[in-house]
Amino acid sequence: MKFLLFSGIILHFLVPMVSSPGLFGQNSEKIAFVTLENQSGDPRYEYLAPIIEGILLYDLSEKGSVNLVERKNLQKIMVEQEFQQSGITDPTEAISLGKIAGATHLIYGNYTLVNGEVHLSLQLTQGETGDTWVFKERGFSEHVVHLAAEKIIRRISGRTLVLADSTNNRSLVSLRDETPGILALHSRIIGAKIFIDGEFAGFTQGDEKKPILFEHLPPGNHTVRTHLEDNFGVFQLPALKFTDWEHTVDIKPGRQTAVIDESLNFFTAVEQITSIAYDNKSVSSGRKLLLKSEKTITYTTPEGVARTLKIEFVPKAGSPDQMLGRYSLSTPGTQEIVLNTAWDYPLAGNPRDDKILKIGDLLLEASFYLSGTSYILRWEVKRTDIDSETLGR
Repeated sequence: MKFLLFSGIILHFLVPMVSSPGLFGQNSEKIAFVTLENQSGDPRYEYLAPIIEGILLYDLSEKGSVNLVERKNLQKIMVEQEFQQSGITDPTEAISLGKIAGATHLIYGNYTLVNGEVHLSLQLTQGETGDTWVFKERGFSEHVVHLAAEKIIRRISGRTLVLADSTNNRSLVSLRDETPGILALHSRIIGAKIFIDGEFAGFTQGDEKKPILFEHLPPGNHTVRTHLEDNFGVFQLPALKFTDWEHTVDIKPGRQTAVIDESLNFFTAVEQITSIAYDNKSVSSGRKLLLKSEKTITYTTPEGVARTLKIEFVPKAGSPDQMLGRYSLSTPGTQEIVLNTAWDYPLAGNPRDDKILKIGDLLLEASFYLSGTSYILRWEVKRTDIDSETLGR
């Protein structure tokens, strides 16, 4: 049994793992809990799903002595059999899943939250016949779940239990864990302003390995942004301009969440933008026919046009002493540019062969050479349509 602490209240949050023969005796009924959907339309209420599920499964197993299918096994079966997590509403699907999981019954349902009141709807499907019963409860406390569990137990085993009493009438909504969390920001930039949810929160220190900690953040989504100058941040294509780095982070209750500021300075950004592909391969001299490099790269021009480069280096068929390079650059609506080149394998008197080729608005720099007992192939493709001048410097 696992326990979660919600705002100082211990909630029995059961995720069944192994059924105990002593607990269930000769009871042959076995329930598979499939899913519980938040249909409120507000993701802030997603936290209610595991709370409702935990209370329900605890009532069924501990109080009602109902055998449960292990959740991990059920999830694995659903993935393998390609069942939809949110779509077990067809009796035929329920019967099929029940047979595979070894369950006599399946439970699935949904909930909504209206003015703080929880509306819970659970469906119980008999795995052999597909007969389905719907149990609906509404209220502000966990009695909503206990009352539904009472009805499910009565339907399955005929037993009448009282699970809802004065000792367990806590508000479901208030059970949310509001323990503050921590944001750990890693940044290589020195002196950039930090904004959290639009409010100034400090400056970056430039030590990427030592995070800046922002404590006491309430759980949920928060926006973190850094700003230094016009030539720092995240470079946008094809707009050809820098924007502030900004990221939405989900802070978990009582936990530390780390994010990395992806801001770059001007020259680092130019280097990353202009170099669009590279490779470095090596093989022993006795395996030179295995020296291959193939890549397909798509990039966007400053005008917003997508181009695709296919590059291939392979030993030339029928000529094992040569390396063949093939390059094709395609742009929608224009003729494809195709180039070929060939190298002789390095001999004692010619230990290295370098190539520089222009392919449309790209520049290919490649080297093929013998180093010790290994053949080395290195190449890099750079853009020529973007440089420091076109980027506004």
